[in-house]
Amino acid sequence: MEAMASELPCVASHNRGTDELLSKSKLLFDPTNIGELKEKLRTAMQTDCSEEIRRNSRHLERFDLAITLNLVKDFYLSETAKR
Repeated sequence: MEAMASELPCVASHNRGTDELLSKSKLLFDPTNIGELKEKLRTAMQTDCSEEIRRNSRHLERFDLAITLNLVKDFYLSETAKR
């Protein structure tokens, strides 16, 4: 998330969290494949990743603290109203 917020290319291994956070990324790699990691790092350094960076920035907005706090507050208010 820090790289996304800094508008940097995000090279990351496939796992549940990063797959969700970096959906549709061309820079995700199999964590057991060192060759694939090298390829993704090379891609990040040698190609234009600006579209991916823009997509990541838009996606990151979903995790904005104010938005998250409002979602949590709304959830608790709706649950307590049921009682």
